[in-house]
Amino acid sequence: LPPAFYWRPDVWALEQERIFRREWLCVAHVDQLRTPGDWRAVEIAGEPLVVTRDRAGELHALSRICRHRNMDLLHGAAERSGHGSFLQCPYHL
Repeated sequence: LPPAFYWRPDVWALEQERIFRREWLCVAHVDQLRTPGDWRAVEIAGEPLVVTRDRAGELHALSRICRHRNMDLLHGAAERSGHGSFLQCPYHL
């Protein structure tokens, strides 16, 4: 590819539309979420997400942003993964 394709905003927007928002993407390996309560923060195409393992052992991916106050559920945690019994918006503590 020509070098400009690596930095042009219009090319990035097109990649987001045609690749990242249409296809299944690997965000974590199951070994990174071994036990219920494990979580991993990821960002895909500018969208902040969290992948969790629930009490039943099922994996879930959801937005990290509270729809009510637009706050990061992980409080801007430096860790990109962790363990806990629940996620809660810092505003709603």
